[in-house]
Amino acid sequence: MRHLITAFCWCAVAAGAAVPVAFAVQGQQFVSTPRLMLLGAAPAAIAALALLALWRGQAARSLFAIYAAALGVALLGVELYLRVPEATPAGRGGSHDAAAALRAEGVRAYPHFCGSMVEAAKPIIVDGRPAQPVAGMSRNLLTPELPDRGRWRFTDRHGFNNPDGQWDLPGPAVMAVGDSFTFGADVPIGRGFVDRLRERAGKTLNLGCGGNGPLLELAGLAEFGPPVRPARVLWVFYEGNDLTKDLDDELTSAILPQYLKPGFTQNLATRQPALDLAIEALLKTYLGAPVPAPAPGAAVALNRSVLTLEFLRTSLGLRHRVRADMLGQFEAVLRRAKDIVASWNGSLILVYLPAQTRYTTALGQWDAEAYARQVKSVADRLHIPVIDVAAAVGRHADPNSLYQGHFNEAGYALVAETILASASMKP
Repeated sequence: MRHLITAFCWCAVAAGAAVPVAFAVQGQQFVSTPRLMLLGAAPAAIAALALLALWRGQAARSLFAIYAAALGVALLGVELYLRVPEATPAGRGGSHDAAAALRAEGVRAYPHFCGSMVEAAKPIIVDGRPAQPVAGMSRNLLTPELPDRGRWRFTDRHGFNNPDGQWDLPGPAVMAVGDSFTFGADVPIGRGFVDRLRERAGKTLNLGCGGNGPLLELAGLAEFGPPVRPARVLWVFYEGNDLTKDLDDELTSAILPQYLKPGFTQNLATRQPALDLAIEALLKTYLGAPVPAPAPGAAVALNRSVLTLEFLRTSLGLRHRVRADMLGQFEAVLRRAKDIVASWNGSLILVYLPAQTRYTTALGQWDAEAYARQVKSVADRLHIPVIDVAAAVGRHADPNSLYQGHFNEAGYALVAETILASASMKP
């Protein structure tokens, strides 16, 4: 036991010294005060305490091992308590029954599809060729829960969340590209911030879709922007996952990185009937697949996210982690987007949406602000104006009251008002 405790102390020294070194090597592009404390000062302090215990003798080593083991068990216990169930795959769940009944009547009422549902390594086949959609089926019912069929709303001719007529020439004044926040998730269809912009700014196209990250958004802009040539394109950036997850995943696609090359297109706008058939086949596969059984307890305990305390860090607001090359990749995406919009003398504007985690703790606020500065510096280098919704939400008396996963109706209203009040939106 004595040798085991000594080995434990030496492992603590090695680990405590390795973490700040790794942070210094990999964290050059994104440093915040909480991150320096969590990944720099705290591990270094643990290493110093372990060395002190080794120097002071067996009793000190035993005390260090007991307290360290107790702390480790406590942290893992909190992590397992905070761990949320895995998301149910799209198309499965309680609201599925109403849509299934409508499909039996011949109504196109499938779960709303987004480009992120296509596995990067397995693009769907359309007309005998691999294809990467950016949105779902055309004329697909978005409101199967409404008993009044006169109030139903369907996707538009290209599978996006728009009412009829937004694609008709003359083109829209505004186009918004983004993810589920831009789509208007978690509120009734028609109550998102793009719908509110449309009420005040005139014809407005919404290319937002859940899970879409920077490359899928670039693809949507490249495919559907040139035919309508909007005067202003809102690039809606969500700090919660655009760089921390989405862009990294999208770069593994065989198709999406090609949008960084001038002139690349899949001609999606002219292939909608074939896309509809391919997407419908894929959705039927999802709907017919059995729901996976929950992972056994041992698998949960050994899950990488648990061992790295992902949920505990997220609850503290420390969820932003960016590899050193991601900002460079994002800059390349924004540069290409700006060139596309400039081809018809339009203007590109970055709208920065905050994640709720920045408002849960002071640590989250500090960490998010450091992260936001990195993103805004990319826009500044490209001379792209920024509408900072985070600042407007931060001035609210209770920022958390504006969220319900995504924004609630009050939150989306604030986003719309912030955009409309910006100098970048003035004629």
